[in-house]
Amino acid sequence: GVGSLVIGLALQEPLGNVFSGLMLLFEHPVAIGDWIRVDGKTGRVLEMNWRAVNIVTMTQETIVVPNSSLYKTSFENLSRPTPLRIVNLEMAYSYNDPPNRVKEVLTAIAKSIPSVLAEPTPVVRTAKYGDFSISYEVFFAVANQESVPLAKDDFMTRIWYASQRANLTIPYPIQTEI
Repeated sequence: GVGSLVIGLALQEPLGNVFSGLMLLFEHPVAIGDWIRVDGKTGRVLEMNWRAVNIVTMTQETIVVPNSSLYKTSFENLSRPTPLRIVNLEMAYSYNDPPNRVKEVLTAIAKSIPSVLAEPTPVVRTAKYGDFSISYEVFFAVANQESVPLAKDDFMTRIWYASQRANLTIPYPIQTEI
């Protein structure tokens, strides 16, 4: 009786992983090659087996997620229902810069990036009025998760040059102590 209890407890986790793995195989919430985000880490599914799902990140780290953990927690599949990704960035400009001019410049920047898709059209919205600046949200689409870091970098690099050409000010907080 005690021996079977010990064996049952010892097999609880491995059997949980096997059954969770079977459920993942039947439900197909992820497949090899899909980009997923689990526990704050994003990566491409490299391998799925009876025990775990192996994910490789953009920094080439391999994360091993036990099937039971993946099955019990929520995760995001960034490749479904479509691989298209919407990038959201927030930028701030001076109160001296007219909002319509800022929106025009930011939209032109997004449209000039090769990896940004024409449809859906890039959108710029006024987000909030802060203490030192007006914040704008920029939304644009890229074809897949692999394109996100390059598109973000390209956009952020072009902002400085376009702002200089358009005489727009990217502010920084100023504090006066009396």
